[in-house]
Amino acid sequence: MNSLNSLGYKNVDGCSFRCVCDSYDLPECYNETKILILPVDPMWVYSYWEIAQEKIASLSNQLGQRFHNAVLALRVYDITNVEFNGSNAVRYFDVRVGDKIGSFYINVGEFNRSWCVDIGFILEDGDFVLVARSNFLKMPSYGVSDIVDDKWASVDFAFDKIIYDFSLNVRKSGATSYDVVELLKERWKQYENLPSSFAQQLIKSGGPFVFKKHNISK
Repeated sequence: MNSLNSLGYKNVDGCSFRCVCDSYDLPECYNETKILILPVDPMWVYSYWEIAQEKIASLSNQLGQRFHNAVLALRVYDITNVEFNGSNAVRYFDVRVGDKIGSFYINVGEFNRSWCVDIGFILEDGDFVLVARSNFLKMPSYGVSDIVDDKWASVDFAFDKIIYDFSLNVRKSGATSYDVVELLKERWKQYENLPSSFAQQLIKSGGPFVFKKHNISK
């Protein structure tokens, strides 16, 4: 029977465990034909691709002499607001690349658009031979959102209610002028930093300026 050590198990403090620290190199390729694109920021797209050797051999047999001087390229389609079918893009442009396995950062040149990228070969006569098509990608929006959350707006009636409730608390507590000023400064700072939902609850319950006699320094 093989010992635990011979099977790759180690003993530490009386416990045996399998060592999985051996390093393995990632393969240079997976023998697949595909291309994928990912957003980097509103203006840049990252693309990576692989073309299986069998695919290249098939194209070479199919196209014969026309394939010999073909150039590998990315065809970048602007597909904003269209149901893209391969021929109805808003516009497109080509980026020439060199390797059947590679990656490239594409500057798309416009904000707030949607994109798709084909990888293929441009033949000497200008024809484009499709090899693989990427996923569709809607880019992240550029700039500050034009959606305004009205919960964060300044509301006059809410402020008036706070001041009114505050004045009532002052009269009831018998606080001195110094106590009033100090509490105002402290509580107003706290109020400014509150989440809107919690702040609204405070307004309804009388605001953050509630006096308690045991909190007032004499």
